[in-house]
Amino acid sequence: MKSYVELTGKYLKGQKKRSVLTVVGIILSTALVTGIGSIYTSMFDANLRATIHDNGDYYACVANVPANKVSRLTQNLEAEKAGVTQTQGFAAYGTNDYDPYSTPYKYLKVQAMDASAMAMLPYRLKSGRLPAAPGEIVLDDWTVRYMQGVDIGSAVTLDMGTRAAPDGTVYADEKTFAPDETFTKTGTASYTVVGLLQPDYVTSLNFANAITWLDSANPVDGQTYNTYIKLKTTSSIQERIKRIVSDAGIDASGEEASAPKIRFNDRILRLYAQSVISALNDTVVIMLLIVTSLVVLATVAVIYNAFNISVVERVTQFGLLRCVGATPRQIRSIIFREALTLGAIGIPIGVFCGTAAMGV
Repeated sequence: MKSYVELTGKYLKGQKKRSVLTVVGIILSTALVTGIGSIYTSMFDANLRATIHDNGDYYACVANVPANKVSRLTQNLEAEKAGVTQTQGFAAYGTNDYDPYSTPYKYLKVQAMDASAMAMLPYRLKSGRLPAAPGEIVLDDWTVRYMQGVDIGSAVTLDMGTRAAPDGTVYADEKTFAPDETFTKTGTASYTVVGLLQPDYVTSLNFANAITWLDSANPVDGQTYNTYIKLKTTSSIQERIKRIVSDAGIDASGEEASAPKIRFNDRILRLYAQSVISALNDTVVIMLLIVTSLVVLATVAVIYNAFNISVVERVTQFGLLRCVGATPRQIRSIIFREALTLGAIGIPIGVFCGTAAMGV
């Protein structure tokens, strides 16, 4: 025997049952850690995909961006992808005869989008294709029931205008409406229907989506646009978005309705513990710390006990080794090599078992 460390292999071979028991403990502990990690990863991935499906694949929307500053946001090096939209307004395409407590007309909310925005926002085709050129439009599929003779390939002319309350207040979105609101026609817009959208759910038969094509590379001076941004990494999302907006020369602190504003996709940020509501972030972090700590403590306890029993039973052997000249460092090396050998066997098997169990 050239070294005391060689006693490790002899001991493990001589105590096969105890060695196997220790390896089994390491396998179970590693499988537990791997399983918990896989569960968290799977839940996170499932929640992220569901959130993207419902809310869109972006971290923030910068609304009311002046035309000359759109490219400063979309071409920022920190952005993984960016899309541009512009609200064209409302188009009345029919009267509401069945619900006296809602709007007097049926409306299409017409939005122009570039290809990136169409991919980032939660709109899905039922049939046809998305707009790819000026004059093309897609509609919610259920609207064709109320638009006589309209289908994919049809030409439609929409009456565009503004909605207003009796006191003159203009309704800028579908969240505000009144049974006695008025619709003032401001012009018409002609399109070719190239596809139909499949909404996940319909909350009102009086408001529908309509998407047309937007040339975001050539924004029109004097007009404003909405820019959707997804960053390349998920660290400090809010701070970095605010810095990007500031570096683009955009002041998003104004209170006016037409002033630029930053609207974060809070449901996605919440998954990364970066919600605009700090209490939610603290809750997520605390829950993760508690679960992780419990798993780590349980794992350490199992493996420690297995090795501790082995060491206690061999105190006499270590005493004999000290008597024949072994140093404390050499004895520690024997224990560490034993742990390394058993860990090299048990950890890969535990990782495989934990992953396989989650797969099943």
